[in-house]
Amino acid sequence: MSISSQVTLPVELWPRRELLNPGFEGYKLSVFQEEERLKSCSLSNPVYTQKLARSTNISYSQLQVRSTFNHLFPFLGFGLFYIDEQGGIVFIEFQQNGSQGLPILLGGFKLDLSEDTEESHTNLPSLHALSRELLLLTNGTGTLHLVRFDLASKVLNLVGEASYRIGSDGDTKLHPSLILDAKLVEEHIYCVLSSQEPGGVTHRAAQLIDFIKIAHSHSGSIGAPLTIQLLHTLKASEIPLYCSIEPKGTGYVLGGRTSYELIFSQSDRENQVVPEDGSAGSSGQQSDHHYIWTQTSEDVTVCFKLPLPTSKNEILCSIQKEALSLKVLSSSTPSYENARFFDHIVPYESLWTIEDNHLLTLHLQKGNQKTRWSHVFEVDDGVAETLDPNEFAEIKERLEKYTSQEKAQYPIQQPIGNETEAIDYEGLAITFSRVNLYGKISHISVAAGHEWLCSSFPFQNDANAMLPVCLRYDVDGLVYRFHAPSESGHFQIEHCASFDALGFVQASKRNKRFMYFDTDCRFAIIAESKKNVYLYRRGLEVGAKYSEQSIIDLGNHEDILGIQMSGKSGLFVLTENHLYLADLS
Repeated sequence: MSISSQVTLPVELWPRRELLNPGFEGYKLSVFQEEERLKSCSLSNPVYTQKLARSTNISYSQLQVRSTFNHLFPFLGFGLFYIDEQGGIVFIEFQQNGSQGLPILLGGFKLDLSEDTEESHTNLPSLHALSRELLLLTNGTGTLHLVRFDLASKVLNLVGEASYRIGSDGDTKLHPSLILDAKLVEEHIYCVLSSQEPGGVTHRAAQLIDFIKIAHSHSGSIGAPLTIQLLHTLKASEIPLYCSIEPKGTGYVLGGRTSYELIFSQSDRENQVVPEDGSAGSSGQQSDHHYIWTQTSEDVTVCFKLPLPTSKNEILCSIQKEALSLKVLSSSTPSYENARFFDHIVPYESLWTIEDNHLLTLHLQKGNQKTRWSHVFEVDDGVAETLDPNEFAEIKERLEKYTSQEKAQYPIQQPIGNETEAIDYEGLAITFSRVNLYGKISHISVAAGHEWLCSSFPFQNDANAMLPVCLRYDVDGLVYRFHAPSESGHFQIEHCASFDALGFVQASKRNKRFMYFDTDCRFAIIAESKKNVYLYRRGLEVGAKYSEQSIIDLGNHEDILGIQMSGKSGLFVLTENHLYLADLS
């Protein structure tokens, strides 16, 4: 089977009834004794936060990521890092007795935080621990660094670095990227980076998701250039809410409320799947296909461009619940015979129209509303959802002109709107897409009724484990774990625990900045932008009517910049000028 013809398989999210507790009545307040269980220290090295000027033109997706960016980076159960205003790496070591270690500015390597790129295109610096020795960092302006950390001497040594650049077309502009996830697999580092698409209107610019492989050799010279191979690039309208690479680096999972368009694949280029002119990617309307498409939470709109002139009498179209049959008598394309849709539709609420004797539009009402389609048909034909607002604005203008005619003879198609920006995503279903090495979506979740809440804190003893997630389902928070595809290709998302009424109580926290749960599913944490941290414990008994909640008052009104776990019961909270350790035992 060729890469372009691989089928995207649906994966159901099934809540397990035995893990639901319909008799739960609420949380009872348990007083948190800050005098005994909350310790703090002042920061000698302030956190780098990159304040933006009011005039900065930035997309909503980037602004949302910045406002919830966690400035505390975990170090596999040994401690935490943060980046100070001078680019220095500050380390907080976990103490065996559970006490708080003082922040230490590490010697050796420092990040260069000079902003050489346009301010609106600059990301925050990020850090990811690959092992007990290796760290991967980006300075936010386009440079990746591989650093070795000596825990005993508290010194960082640069192993290698590379200025990450856009494409292979000779453009040498730096590519400011944010690390979404990274894993060390044998002699290679697999990394997912997110960045803003260059050259677009800033507040509408799409996001690029790059999957790269970095060669790593223990015998390499210090400070040598990193060898980076771009495996593929996806395009989306917003930054994913979730990203986790599989333990063996064979793919990764993205969670978000957007679809993904493959615009470059190294494997396609090697197999000459991309055009001979060297242009990689898809604009949504390919030479092999004659349609573009977009979607909302309720419907899918597909537009075919037919030869001129084509009359309505030449079109044979049958829209069924699960399949489309379409033939144009005067042309060999498009032609579909019982082509199954990605998901079922409502046929009596779906219709087709033709405009100007050449523009055929299908309006398909989704059977499962709020479920994102990754492609139109069950077998992926490579036509990604069109994300270019200018292209659909042109079609919208033509359709509006058409619908303004007083004597329309055919059903009127609802005009296509600009779905790329200024969308209120509150309450929309979350979709998880499993992406393989080639950039093709091999599996996609069918999750009607599930909404995003949060992921877990990172595992403290396993750098390569995939993080579980908590999704709102009715009023509860359901925890799902991902199981990477087996040799048979089976990919599973398993419901493993539930936080009773967490979906309901978190909705009242209007100033929520961070939300996580521990990997043992004992409690969930919600941190507001200032002062308050909320603790919700999961009931230990099946069918319990009540559980405990506590409020941790930090005692000041500084911005909360990050939270991470220490061991089983320590919670670190980073603010502008202080570091707190709360004992949750």
